[in-house]
Amino acid sequence: MGQSLFVSTALTWGIDLHPEQIESFIRFQKLLIEANERVNLTRVELEQVESLHFLDSLRIGVELSLSQTDSMLDIGSGAGFPALPLALTYPELVVHILDASERRLDFIEYASRQLGLSNITLHHGRAEELAHQVSLRESFPLVTARALAPLPKLIELVLPFVSLNGKAALLRTDDKQETEKSILEGIHLLGGTLEDSRAYTLPGKEEIRSVLLLSKESPTPATYPRSKKKMDRASLA
Repeated sequence: MGQSLFVSTALTWGIDLHPEQIESFIRFQKLLIEANERVNLTRVELEQVESLHFLDSLRIGVELSLSQTDSMLDIGSGAGFPALPLALTYPELVVHILDASERRLDFIEYASRQLGLSNITLHHGRAEELAHQVSLRESFPLVTARALAPLPKLIELVLPFVSLNGKAALLRTDDKQETEKSILEGIHLLGGTLEDSRAYTLPGKEEIRSVLLLSKESPTPATYPRSKKKMDRASLA
């Protein structure tokens, strides 16, 4: 996918990237390619980074008005998605990034410095544990995650960080699992509601993808999220 298609697709979506931002995305892609030769940061074929990483990340900005959001948390960012593309596109947005891999956070920190990003804050640790810290729990008006875990577990990891009246935006392949009764019950148990599931496709891809939007209406019970061991062996109850 060429640069012009990346830019034109973003513009079609209502995201008008400035020349400096476009240059930053080009630099970010180069940094990712160089780093991926030394350590495995992404399994996406590098010629598809602009579509499967950049545009996929920016889809959150299509579905939500990020210009009116002051901060967000991205859980399990991996090589920085969707966090870094959103930080590049919305410089007034304070982007918190949580990941259990120190190696990946090292790359994100390095890339942020190279790109001149000053709106990035990093948190090293597991979401199951950090969600119980007073400074992070129910502290973010927007929490994002992408391909981090099966949906029931992902919801349990994400909603405890969302502030009251805030939202979670989960980037997923469109497998319709969110309509299952058990999923809806789990969202409600954790203080949320399913607001919408908005489908889209990426240029040159037939796969239907979706942004799953959750709203936080009441506090998450203090017992959640459970430990990884407990989540792995039992559903929400």
